[in-house]
Amino acid sequence: MHDALHELQNVTEQCVATLDTMDYDAIQRFMLAREQLIAKIRQLTWTAEEMATAKPLIAQVLSHDTAILQRMRAVQSQAGLELGKMNIAKKQRQSYDQVFQQTDVNFFDQRK
Repeated sequence: MHDALHELQNVTEQCVATLDTMDYDAIQRFMLAREQLIAKIRQLTWTAEEMATAKPLIAQVLSHDTAILQRMRAVQSQAGLELGKMNIAKKQRQSYDQVFQQTDVNFFDQRK
């Protein structure tokens, strides 16, 4: 059997094992590695016997897709919440700055 398929299985299993703690960058690295391995697998020529033995491995790799997608959505949701907080803070800071920029008042003490 081809090494690329075994490597894809190993990378996927490592991802699933650490899925709960994966951040955006880790998921992005996984997806990039996965795309590269799938491209390698597509370029290979397969015999009927190899296809028959590869099908269960491919099915096992694909069975993890829903869990990976759920984690990707959770990370995306977290990022959206953080961006929302940053936008609110930016708007508050801008409105605060506008109020004090518009009130240019000079105070002078009078001599008695």
